[in-house]
Amino acid sequence: MRTSRSRSRSYKGQLLSGDQIVVYNGADETANVIYQGANGGNMAGFAVNSQNPENIITLRIRSNAAGSCDDGAALTPLKWDVGCGFVGISEGEGSGFNVYPNPTRDLITVGLGSDVSGDVLIRVMDISGRVVMEHPYVAKGGGNQTLDLKGLQSGQYLVQLNTTEWVRTQRVELTR
Repeated sequence: MRTSRSRSRSYKGQLLSGDQIVVYNGADETANVIYQGANGGNMAGFAVNSQNPENIITLRIRSNAAGSCDDGAALTPLKWDVGCGFVGISEGEGSGFNVYPNPTRDLITVGLGSDVSGDVLIRVMDISGRVVMEHPYVAKGGGNQTLDLKGLQSGQYLVQLNTTEWVRTQRVELTR
């Protein structure tokens, strides 16, 4: 089993229409963006893992100061929990999801873990966090869903799986 050390961030609180988070894969804002957006204000269960050997993630919260956390309109304060741990390939078996092939030319398969049941929303977002595709699905203890990305331009995309208990995101590269 290959194992890598990861740092993760999880979120609680309220983001309003003027708020956005940006997560960088490194020590400062010059690093590649792992995630950018607000997920429609619903960040419950949001987590992201570092993807670099230093295991460093930089988080920035942007606010437009009107109807957002900056002017006090958000009722629930923002809270971030930071965790460190080891992530191995076998840990994902039976839980969560995976995306393959990666990179892809058009079709991706979203493999759902055996513990995923009930209403599921699969979102594909561009690297800025804009939703470019949504696929609602009722999972019955796992399974696979195939998504066709032919209508999208080449580049990096985020595949997000939303369940009633958690939200997880993986990056996929579309090449032509």
